[in-house]
Amino acid sequence: MDLSAPLNTHDADHHVKVLAVPTPQQPPSPLASMPTPVCSPVRLYEALDTVLRHRASGEPVTISVATAEEYDSLATFLWEKVRARCELYPSRSRLVKTLGCAVSTSSDWVLAVMPAPSSVHEIIARFIISEIMAALQSPSFLPASWPRTVIRSRGRASVSCRYGGERSELMPDGSLAFKNYEVPWLVVEVADSESAAHIQEKMSTYLRGTLGAICYGVCLNMLTSVQFNRDIVQPKQHSRRKAMVKAEIRRLHNAGEGGSKVSVKENAERNIARRLHKQPDLLRDPEDDLILQRPGKYVLATISVFASELITLPDGTLQCRITSPVPPTPIWPQQSVDGFSVRWKDINHPYLPEEMLLTEAFVSFDRLHWMVNDELTAPPTAGLPRYPVDIAVVPPSPASSSDVDVSSGHDSDDADWNP
Repeated sequence: MDLSAPLNTHDADHHVKVLAVPTPQQPPSPLASMPTPVCSPVRLYEALDTVLRHRASGEPVTISVATAEEYDSLATFLWEKVRARCELYPSRSRLVKTLGCAVSTSSDWVLAVMPAPSSVHEIIARFIISEIMAALQSPSFLPASWPRTVIRSRGRASVSCRYGGERSELMPDGSLAFKNYEVPWLVVEVADSESAAHIQEKMSTYLRGTLGAICYGVCLNMLTSVQFNRDIVQPKQHSRRKAMVKAEIRRLHNAGEGGSKVSVKENAERNIARRLHKQPDLLRDPEDDLILQRPGKYVLATISVFASELITLPDGTLQCRITSPVPPTPIWPQQSVDGFSVRWKDINHPYLPEEMLLTEAFVSFDRLHWMVNDELTAPPTAGLPRYPVDIAVVPPSPASSSDVDVSSGHDSDDADWNP
């Protein structure tokens, strides 16, 4: 996936809008700029019946909607009735193609009802947010005059993104925002019931579609043996086979076996097919085989971190550059990465004191590794978590999640802080 394409700022300006946080007492709110939507009771209950019939499948359910207003009405109704997690996609977007279900519609919009997250999914998402919050609340990272509660968890508040002329309503598993700011600057996704490709597309849409407001995305991907085989093993084998065919084409050319490009390629394909029939292990990776043989529902968990940066081009337009400080890296059963740094210069808060611009907070993955290990391997009757309390801090001494109190109490000076 190309993460370096320029951001279409002509479509994104003035379209960033965050919906209210859906809670058991408060369903998702319709967009403030839109009139109160009207949807017939027949339409509402047809959608509810569709959701209930497919709920046991564990796959996303798609419903065609004609307008954004109809989406707001259906999403609110489905949340009130069955707490359904709804997201809105343009029917022609790449996000729809990565949902993992068939989408056949002539409508401009698709309402996707995402599978209900498992308890493990929700626990891990909350834990990641708490670890990040702990690092950020360090006195060495926050300006001295700022209260600890200036950074707040917004849970699963829906985020409206507009990129490339397409509007999407996405619901992260967790997010962080500054006080008095609706749009979060960091989102967290835990891929359990969604495909890895869909999560990656969502991350790209978050960072591009909010015109740089969301500057960090953290994704933990839990893979079953089926998902690992589909998302990692099969693409790897496909790429390996293509490389073998290209090498065989070069060999045939060097050997002087002429003919058209089509005939040479066909001969190469046949030669490689015969070779793989005799030696099928040529495409296999022994490490992948060991992973697929692991017991339990999940065989691997990876962590990845995305960051965005807005660059002003010579002609004055903005370009969004997305990097991956942590590419998809195993965090369980083995931990292969220490953590990542949150940098003020990436967040670019308008009221940050200039001398704090180069300050960083290091978010360690040590406790997350042990927490994931306990959640994915421990029996239901297991005792207290086994992950350690101490967290190493990487020199020169950036803020980390080991040196702060993560209590949720309010600071006395919080009410006076209004940037």
